[in-house]
Amino acid sequence: MLKKSVLSFSLFIIIGIVAKSQESVGYTTTDIGGEFQWHSPGGYSGMLHVAFNGAIHSGFQVRAGYMIADRKDWGDLHNIEKGGGPGAGLGYRYYFPYRPHQFFLGIRSDIWRLKIDWEGALLKGTTKTWTIQPAAEAGYMILINDMAFITPAVSAGYFSNLSTDGAAIGEGFVFSAGISIGIKF
Repeated sequence: MLKKSVLSFSLFIIIGIVAKSQESVGYTTTDIGGEFQWHSPGGYSGMLHVAFNGAIHSGFQVRAGYMIADRKDWGDLHNIEKGGGPGAGLGYRYYFPYRPHQFFLGIRSDIWRLKIDWEGALLKGTTKTWTIQPAAEAGYMILINDMAFITPAVSAGYFSNLSTDGAAIGEGFVFSAGISIGIKF
């Protein structure tokens, strides 16, 4: 009888430990997707991104893509500033639910290597620039069967030219709106 009681108690303890270990909140995921953003003023960008999401609240993003720049009237001396170039970025998102989905706030920073053709009242030229774009963002991740996502988001930041080879070109505040679509692993 004592042997059965010890065995039953031991089995109860083992089942309790296993059940307790299964109570972890959230789960980690890796997201892979594509993103399109419209920058006002400033142009458009398309990027591929990989996000590494923690078990609770956090997600880190690595992005790479291309920007088509159209900086309209940012330049003091130029009426037209158009061009484009490749870029990459890093970001962090804080998701309000435990799992990485639904409403989030985040910060991000992209760096672009742009070639801008400009035209002023009397002159034309080309400038190559390294441009950084730090921004704060907010969005909402919609999950589809816990495997795919659609994420509309908005951000506000600042285009700042770090280094220019050629004439000075415009920089300033930019509002961005975009959407990303991808899958979760």
